[in-house]
Amino acid sequence: MAGLGRTHDLIGFDIRGSDYSEKILCPELDPANVPRPPATDTAEQRFKDQANTVAGRLRTCAGKGPDLARSMTTANVARDMDVIRQALGEEKIGYFGNSWGTALGTAYRTQFGEHVDRMLLDCVLAPGEAVARSDDQTAAAAEAHFDDVTRWLAERDATYGFGSTAPAVTQALLALRSRLAAQPLADRDDHWANRQLLAPRADWATARASARRRPGREGADDHGTARGSTGRQRVDVGYRDGEIGFVLAAVNCNDSPGARDIDQAWAHGLELAARYPVAAYEPGGDARCAGWPFAPQPTNLARGSGPLQLVGHECETNTPFPWAREMQAKVGAALLTVADDVHSSFAHLPCADEAVEFFGTGATSNGTCSG
Repeated sequence: MAGLGRTHDLIGFDIRGSDYSEKILCPELDPANVPRPPATDTAEQRFKDQANTVAGRLRTCAGKGPDLARSMTTANVARDMDVIRQALGEEKIGYFGNSWGTALGTAYRTQFGEHVDRMLLDCVLAPGEAVARSDDQTAAAAEAHFDDVTRWLAERDATYGFGSTAPAVTQALLALRSRLAAQPLADRDDHWANRQLLAPRADWATARASARRRPGREGADDHGTARGSTGRQRVDVGYRDGEIGFVLAAVNCNDSPGARDIDQAWAHGLELAARYPVAAYEPGGDARCAGWPFAPQPTNLARGSGPLQLVGHECETNTPFPWAREMQAKVGAALLTVADDVHSSFAHLPCADEAVEFFGTGATSNGTCSG
């Protein structure tokens, strides 16, 4: 997408609550500052203690600047963006956003559609940032990803030796995870094993080779991945005194009524684990908003008329592909499908040339491209 710089002025901004914008410092939410419950506690005790600790800290941080905290919604950030447009003296702007930026883009298009020239959104969130449904959909996508892993390994049984059919591979891998739960090694346990089962496609070979080193082979190097147990790729954002963690919590919790009850989150996590034994292996559901003191202010999206190009990644688990289809149905758009599982990869792919063409001519695509 580098070609855009030859025809467009590229402008970014720090949303309210972050970096050089007015913000609430919240070092309490930095993961390094949140104590971990004793390993001797039950899984339920650890989950609920941790969730209650984070909830209390979130409430404390919101109390440091309640007016700002309450105002941190996607709709308000869209209004801020329009103030920037006015300051630039532009009647219309183009917009490229990915991940949460897709929620911002659709919110802006709903409120200020007459000022949108062309808009491209990669890795599309579900309409309205439906936090309440995110656990189910990301877990379903991650479990489907694991099913792909088992088929891939079955086709390569001569190399990896886990079985020649997908069910046989599943049985062997879950047995290995169980053995590591019962007899963890110094640097590997069942949670490590589960991360290998959800490794992204680019890491399948190294993750599987690492998993082949069965318990008792402690001297082998670990070249596996360090991914979240739900299959979501962890992003090293740097917390800067906890402000980024607070921004993510504030926007999500202001936008959505979900994830507010810790007991319900635990019970829902058990339901997910029964349905998705790999993707939902870590105990507990989503309780990220349990301590949020303000009522939700959902964003109501509407269809627009300007050119809108969505990009979805058919095997991705951070923002599952069905979310892109939901957004397409909600706001009206073309949908380009990328055949990969990598979050926010579109700008770095050869087919990103289509984005340059889109911003130049408005030509949309409902086709596919290689990841």
